[in-house]
Amino acid sequence: QVFEALSRIGYRQIEFAGYNQNANSEGGASLGNPGGAALLRTWLDDNGLVAQGNHGSIPGSITENSLAQFDAACEVANILGMDHIGTGGDPTGGAYKADWDAAAERWNILGERAMKMHGLKLYTHNHDVAYSFLLDSGPLDGQGRPTRSSGIRRLEYFLANTDPKYVFLEMDIYWA
Repeated sequence: QVFEALSRIGYRQIEFAGYNQNANSEGGASLGNPGGAALLRTWLDDNGLVAQGNHGSIPGSITENSLAQFDAACEVANILGMDHIGTGGDPTGGAYKADWDAAAERWNILGERAMKMHGLKLYTHNHDVAYSFLLDSGPLDGQGRPTRSSGIRRLEYFLANTDPKYVFLEMDIYWA
């Protein structure tokens, strides 16, 4: 019914924020699996809608288990006909250059995997903290971390250190 209403009022693209629904609905509580994705795809197609992405998650570390989960999420994205897979948050919650270096390295690895194995590109959907300044200079604190910024914004640094073939920025634009 939601897809019918969105189509009726003129929407043509959908960005999911997960695939959960009421457990009593057709398909059950979670449609984030191949069978559920096929059902979602039917509803999209029936209403002339196209899936554009999902605010899912990008693994916080690279392990066999996290790669298997990532590949499963890519499979769902492909069933839904998406070109992109992403996250609804920042690549890292850290403030330090080392945090963003690790995130960029991880996203480059996952981005290459998404593209080469699944034909997908990664996106990051950021919020205000990603536009704050990276702590990358100045005197070090008691744990040996920098206490000041050279004026580089966190997201700016991340995008400069990820491969644009694999990673891009998705932004919501609101107007009244």
